[in-house]
Amino acid sequence: MTTKTKPLHEVRFGNVRVSLWANQGEEGKTFHNFSLERSYRDRSGNWQSQQISMAVGEVAKVVNALNTAYADYYTLPDLRADYQSSAEAAPQPEPAA
Repeated sequence: MTTKTKPLHEVRFGNVRVSLWANQGEEGKTFHNFSLERSYRDRSGNWQSQQISMAVGEVAKVVNALNTAYADYYTLPDLRADYQSSAEAAPQPEPAA
């Protein structure tokens, strides 16, 4: 029987979940990484998810890149208008159970 590894810590905001994991590397050394998962319903109404993993040292870079892109979004009104009209037409995701 296989034991499923559980994350050390987990945070959820709606349909987004971030988990902190401990892994064993060479010579038994422990290292940590984060996983970011987004759950959504596809056009057929089935739950799907997307996940990426990153090393602890990459998290600050990803956060800064997302913050910058999100701030830039508000300086690009044409893009924002296009996104809002398409987002309004799409069904809004609900958090996974």
